[in-house]
Amino acid sequence: MDKITPETEALREAYEALNRNDIQGFMKIFAPDIERIEPTGFPMAGTYHGLEAVKEHVSQGRGTWAEGACEPERFIVADDKVVVLLHVRVRRKDHTDWIDGRLGDVYTFRDGKEYFSIKHTRTVTIVGADPASFRIVDERYARDNRSMYYEGAAFAVKDLESFQILADNFAKDKTSGYYVRLPIPGSDGQTFTAITGNYSKDATHVFYSGLNLAPEPRTSDVISVVLPGAQPATFTALESGYATDGSRAYYNDRMLESGAASFRVLSYDYAVSPSRVYYRGDLVKGADAATFETVPIVDDGPTAKDKNGSFNYAKRVKR
Repeated sequence: MDKITPETEALREAYEALNRNDIQGFMKIFAPDIERIEPTGFPMAGTYHGLEAVKEHVSQGRGTWAEGACEPERFIVADDKVVVLLHVRVRRKDHTDWIDGRLGDVYTFRDGKEYFSIKHTRTVTIVGADPASFRIVDERYARDNRSMYYEGAAFAVKDLESFQILADNFAKDKTSGYYVRLPIPGSDGQTFTAITGNYSKDATHVFYSGLNLAPEPRTSDVISVVLPGAQPATFTALESGYATDGSRAYYNDRMLESGAASFRVLSYDYAVSPSRVYYRGDLVKGADAATFETVPIVDDGPTAKDKNGSFNYAKRVKR
């Protein structure tokens, strides 16, 4: 288990803030003389000095997201440094494809504040691959005459010759659908297709696939489940993890409610139905769905309001 320190907890909270688009919350960990380096090859490569420059840099990058997250998978503490290994999965605005990959951020702390950070990619050695037949399929997948590989890790498929890559980390062969490198239980390869985001379907089922967030020990980093009651013919993935089949509403792998014909998604990870308001799939208690609306965020101000007052994400703001 990774060592838990005040620095790792501060970084965990910072990434949670980044994922909910709370830039001010993300910036709390930085010292006034912060220096952040994005190496050559990253979209916003450069060196950024001071709080204002780093805040502008982070705001511009986060502002390109339509949906997604940057999730820490490990925190490695080494003296005054913390290495954060990240799983980044983001769909940019005006794009239908997803950026999916893993990278590392290295933070250096002084007196409890982070004053130097640098982003890194990760390189792996592929053990056991056949060089003569090895070829790159796309930015994540490769194959040789024996196996498929995902980000350098070999995985077994049921029929190598019919294996084909789909969108958003999905794939299929003539027998089964796959997510990342694991077959999706109960899926039919002949009719399997990716929808968008974490959703896929075959002729009779809709599936949700994503990171396995169960406590250690766990058998796999990813899971795939059948969405209860979802109708493949009418199923539509919305933004921020929400989806609907016209009569039921879903968030990731959970059904939220039935009879949700007018279910809609708002900004800041909210969604509303005729009688309920949700934030990241959880019910916002006491919210009035008929008058609920989001508002522009000013500093640490409210994110939404209804006829009875304001909300800061899932919590009502006390008057």
